[in-house]
Amino acid sequence: MIEALSRGANLLVSGLGGMREIVKESGIGYLFEPGNARSLEAALAEIQRIHADGRLNNFDSSSFLD
Repeated sequence: MIEALSRGANLLVSGLGGMREIVKESGIGYLFEPGNARSLEAALAEIQRIHADGRLNNFDSSSFLD
């Protein structure tokens, strides 16, 4: 996760444990409900949509990693 953040990548994580809190509070990724294929599908569709709009990596990773 830290390597992805250092490269400015958005995250796609299941809503388990600490990853949920990091993504939810920082707004740097997308959550899907563990064991729920429709939730994963919706998150992937959102990533695909924003990628098509050219907005995929729209956060400043340096502010998160300081």
